[in-house]
Amino acid sequence: MRTLSALLMVLLLCSVQQVYSALEGAGTPLECCTKLTKLRILPLARTESYRRTSSNCPIKAVIFQMDNGKTFCVDPSWDWVQSHRKKLDQKKSSTASKQHKPNSKNVHSSQAPEAAHSSNDCCTKLTKLRFLPLARTESYRWTSSSCPIKAVVFQMDNGKSFCVDPSWDWVQSHRKKLDQKKSSTASKQHKPNSKNVHSSQAPEAAHSSNDCCTKLTKLRFLPLARTESYRWTNSSCPIKAVVFQMVGGKTFCVDPSWDWVQSHMKKLDQKKSSTTSKP
Repeated sequence: MRTLSALLMVLLLCSVQQVYSALEGAGTPLECCTKLTKLRILPLARTESYRRTSSNCPIKAVIFQMDNGKTFCVDPSWDWVQSHRKKLDQKKSSTASKQHKPNSKNVHSSQAPEAAHSSNDCCTKLTKLRFLPLARTESYRWTSSSCPIKAVVFQMDNGKSFCVDPSWDWVQSHRKKLDQKKSSTASKQHKPNSKNVHSSQAPEAAHSSNDCCTKLTKLRFLPLARTESYRWTNSSCPIKAVVFQMVGGKTFCVDPSWDWVQSHMKKLDQKKSSTTSKP
């Protein structure tokens, strides 16, 4: 009788140890969770992988592994959990199939973690930035249809490239404006009388002959005392701008809607009128 009681006590202790040996995150080899997370969703972009708990565990759960090393025990019956698992499986399958293709080369950019991959033009992840300045965006391209992630790659003026979600409104707006800019530039290059002679004095300098500006200056103000004159760009130019001529010969293309630009123009007109009226 005493031997039977001792045996039952040993079995009970073993059972208790098995249940409580795992933490909430990714546990011991038994892969058990003591409780499920209260979070209603986890960001898919930061979820690296998942695994199911052992069938011997007291709680049935799915364990999500995040990119910062943390793990979360979640209810496998939730719709978003099933969706995450399906997408992670697809990503894993796609990555595995691409690794076996001899022509699938993913050359990582050393410029930014979200930078596009060359050769096969694939992105391993999308940028977390919610916006990129259009003025600094030079061009864009689509990733290949064979890539695991559908993305638009924006090329910036400093050489960096960023993989972005093509469904975002600002991305679609940027693409449309870049297409318009490219189309306008191409049409001007085919006109025999449209000559764009670049000034070697400043990157924002006005173009002569057809009096066009390729971009507006990033300066928020120019000193009036050093501004000699101004002129408007031609109505056929792609960018409507005012060109300020400075002391020393430099020219700057500025936005005519800015208050200080209008003020400068008015004062220069007054100065010119006053000089003309003097004998």
